[in-house]
Amino acid sequence: MRIAFIDFDGTLFDERESLEQASLKVLGKKLSKEEIRKLPKNIKSKIYETNITEFYNLYKPIKEGIDRVLELKRQGYKIIILTARLCKNKEFVEKILKSNNIPYDELICREDLSLKDEEWKAKTIKEFLEKFKAEDIVVLEDKEENIAYIEKYLNRKIKGILIINQN
Repeated sequence: MRIAFIDFDGTLFDERESLEQASLKVLGKKLSKEEIRKLPKNIKSKIYETNITEFYNLYKPIKEGIDRVLELKRQGYKIIILTARLCKNKEFVEKILKSNNIPYDELICREDLSLKDEEWKAKTIKEFLEKFKAEDIVVLEDKEENIAYIEKYLNRKIKGILIINQN
């Protein structure tokens, strides 16, 4: 079995504009994605939830990421979209994927925020691989450090594809 694990935010979609609008609504000022990441977890969570539920229409497709997904699908990979978003917001992620005609076999989201994003992704991928014994794994990510973390966690060489947003 061939499986491609695809990150959602920053890999398939540029959410910077929607995050700025969400931070403006929640805090009264526009913050960058990097500034939001440094906030306390409860405030960051509120901004991310507002972002996905109220400003998802501002998400911009990242052509390189979407093109890679289409190519992997043509090559016969099972497409697993991973989002660090909470499952209560899954319907919004599905709307964004469907409205942009992005094929996927499964969408996996988080039940809680107890782990860092990269820890959650690595743990989720490992659990999935234990069930489905894949011999060919691809991870599409927007952060090189996440690819390295996942590879180290799995103790296995993977094909990591870094997507750099050119927008």
